[in-house]
Amino acid sequence: MHVLVIGAGQLSLMLAEAGSRLGIQVDRLDPFSGDLRHGTSLDVANYDLDTLLARADILTAEIEHLPDNALVQKLMSAPRFPGARALRLIADRLPQKQLLDELEVPSAPWLNCDSASALDQATERFNGEMVLKRRRGGYDGRGTLLCDSDTPRPGDDWIGDTIVEQRIPFLRELSIVGARNNKGECVFYPLTENLHRNGILRLSLAPVAVPEVMQRSAEDSLRKIMSALDYVGVMALECFDTGDQLLANEVAPRVHNSGHWTQAGTDICQFALHLRALTGLPMPTPTVFGPHAMVNLIGTSFTDALQYSAGHRLHWYGKEPRPGRKVGHINMENHSADALRQHAHALLNELLEQD
Repeated sequence: MHVLVIGAGQLSLMLAEAGSRLGIQVDRLDPFSGDLRHGTSLDVANYDLDTLLARADILTAEIEHLPDNALVQKLMSAPRFPGARALRLIADRLPQKQLLDELEVPSAPWLNCDSASALDQATERFNGEMVLKRRRGGYDGRGTLLCDSDTPRPGDDWIGDTIVEQRIPFLRELSIVGARNNKGECVFYPLTENLHRNGILRLSLAPVAVPEVMQRSAEDSLRKIMSALDYVGVMALECFDTGDQLLANEVAPRVHNSGHWTQAGTDICQFALHLRALTGLPMPTPTVFGPHAMVNLIGTSFTDALQYSAGHRLHWYGKEPRPGRKVGHINMENHSADALRQHAHALLNELLEQD
């Protein structure tokens, strides 16, 4: 079985690692440079695109924000790419929000900021408490502007390719990761609690203690989205916990940073689950071993990463460290959820002091 991943970053690398244990060949194609790497190799391979596509049993992607070039256009039109529709829709926040409304998945009230009058309407409707998001390309805090009653009206450069959401007071940020196969069967991981700094995920804790009705609600929302898009593979839904309900924030049609804890915390990690869903392998509900945490390494040197990860599991991405860049993550475990939370926050605080 051969899977071609569009993208050559850390997510595709971890997919290749998982594939090697399942007897699945995973190749990683960089949509920007066109470079191809086989499996976990860092070496660039020669290839003919038509031959590569002919031998791929199925295509998938590690990123939704793809360049508009001839290579991507050909890949997106490939016949064995079940995630193409989801990528096209979800990469644009306007149809993404429209889909959530159509499916009656609760999310923050919003408006399409396609004119100056629309921005004025949003400012009045939300009393200046709003979040402006670029329709395309924004992630890890980029392409996002937070406003409140003391913030002047945003400049006109935010008009035209932007949506405006009401700022929602919430207790915490949660996410759910699940998978769907081509038979429509779905499985889910437990909800994960996430902590962000400057728009970048820094810490995930799972499984989070929530009422069963909240877990079922999150599963139902993600199932609706995957089914509506006839999606195959792993998908993540980021949510705000308001105390009364979960409000959908962002949809990610791929393996997700907040699911990295599953590498140590379950018998089937999200990367193996994604490949199982894509290739028609059995897809049982993963067994969770106990409390686990994931701490992102942002701009950390390899030497420091080795030191911080002592006694834990380090995943290093082989990237050159620079400020704001994800270069790895550390998975932690403890039989006590309280002790794990304490240790994970202590590690995060150490890392934040180095930023």
